[in-house]
Amino acid sequence: MPSQLTEDSQPYFYLCALQQYQPSMVLYVRADGDRAALIGMFRQQTERLDVSLRPQRRVAGLISMFALVAFILASVGLYGVMAYVVSRRTKEIGVRMAIGATTQDISRLILGEGLTLVAIGIGLGLTCGIMGTRWLATFLHGIASTDPLTFLSVITLFGTLGLFACWLPARRAAKVDPIVALRYE
Repeated sequence: MPSQLTEDSQPYFYLCALQQYQPSMVLYVRADGDRAALIGMFRQQTERLDVSLRPQRRVAGLISMFALVAFILASVGLYGVMAYVVSRRTKEIGVRMAIGATTQDISRLILGEGLTLVAIGIGLGLTCGIMGTRWLATFLHGIASTDPLTFLSVITLFGTLGLFACWLPARRAAKVDPIVALRYE
């Protein structure tokens, strides 16, 4: 019998407990009658299961915390880069608007550049994620390491974040007054 949930099942056979006693022995009971009497046994099994899963839960908590920090850093970083790009190109945006570019053209330009960065980031992240699944597979039980729903959710989440982080500077760029922009710097 496996001692951890993530271990593969091994063939086993029954021996008398007195012939080969082990302190970590597992007892399986099938009983009819009073179910309340079995509560103590079930509590012990639940505690054993909880102890068995404790290392995986700790690792999952740490990975989740690092993922949240990475998510926040990625969003702030992308917004910062796009805001910097817009501020450095204010004069160019003013010239474009002065010769006839519409606010939609300017928004499309900034969004296109920002979403290109987002697509590259998602592609690199997806590649690293797929490559890292072999390591993560040891911590997963009952879930495929290349779960398509998880990958799709993360792509959707980062795509939406990227769109929002690029939309704010694009909106600001579209509101640039050409006369003020040409006098800028």
